[in-house]
Amino acid sequence: MEKESVTGAELARIGPQEIDRSSWTFAQYVAAWREVDTGVTWLRAQMAMEVQDRAEYGDQTLQRFADEVGRSYKTLLNWATVAGAYPQNSRRREVPFSVYAALASQDDRLDLIKDWSGTVAEAEQLVSNRNRVRQLN
Repeated sequence: MEKESVTGAELARIGPQEIDRSSWTFAQYVAAWREVDTGVTWLRAQMAMEVQDRAEYGDQTLQRFADEVGRSYKTLLNWATVAGAYPQNSRRREVPFSVYAALASQDDRLDLIKDWSGTVAEAEQLVSNRNRVRQLN
């Protein structure tokens, strides 16, 4: 495997100490960082969703989990909701988790995310514009 072909996903899978990054460019570091960050967030979101799905009504399992892992309940609930909104095969590492979160409320989110190349701000603006139009109707 060539040094330039190592992705953030591979970095997360095999560990940072296993890869010679001595010839990486700044852009490669940025891309790998983003990809690892997105992958870790998806993993955490999936785990939060699974914990929530296994909870008994009223037992506050997700709240207890949030307390144990040092995250806010609101964050874990949001992550679980986003994970539940997108099948695993629709999750693209090159698209930030925050874009998925911004588009999660949209009925056509799977179509939107399929070819998404915009920013988080653009996703948020799209949702805001759509909400404004709905309010006018």
